[in-house]
Amino acid sequence: MRVTKVSGLDRLKAGDEGLTVDIGVATGEDTDGLMKLVVVRKGATLATFSAVNLSSMMTGAQFEVPAEVVDAQVAKLG
Repeated sequence: MRVTKVSGLDRLKAGDEGLTVDIGVATGEDTDGLMKLVVVRKGATLATFSAVNLSSMMTGAQFEVPAEVVDAQVAKLG
């Protein structure tokens, strides 16, 4: 996987601190695919997870990481 662009830093209301970053990924075509990286800190624990929408991966179209998914992952941190 070749990263072509990093943009779209958005703050999250999750854990003690959190953010989402848009990552452009080379798909082998003339367009870049899109994936999102979510980073959350809760106490001394730093958690990261990625979200991929296969349609967006091929088209580069924007998508949102569902708040319910982020909340469920953060709840597992204790």
